[in-house]
Amino acid sequence: MSGIEFDRDAVGVNAKANWTDSRSFVEIAAGFGATGVDGVAYPIPGADGTGAAALTGALRYYTDTLRTVCLEFSDACAVLGSGQEAAISNTDQTEKDIMAQFSTLASRLEGRL
Repeated sequence: MSGIEFDRDAVGVNAKANWTDSRSFVEIAAGFGATGVDGVAYPIPGADGTGAAALTGALRYYTDTLRTVCLEFSDACAVLGSGQEAAISNTDQTEKDIMAQFSTLASRLEGRL
């Protein structure tokens, strides 16, 4: 039986030391999270206030979306940079666990099929 293996050398994975992009995006996301939009738009006296509420809602959606985008960029940078060593280690361990589980399952089914 041939096995499927994660070969870090074959795919050119090189862990990068001092990769800070992931952390930078987290800090930017935190800034968006701390940005409040309450009080940005006040209702005009005598109006029903729906315009101010709509603008505040749109700004809240915008800042929440940008925060999410920055966190996704952070995840991508972690996978490509500082998270490579952990990802490689996790992949290696996962391979070992899956192969052990498969071997156990195969031995249980041996002769039954």
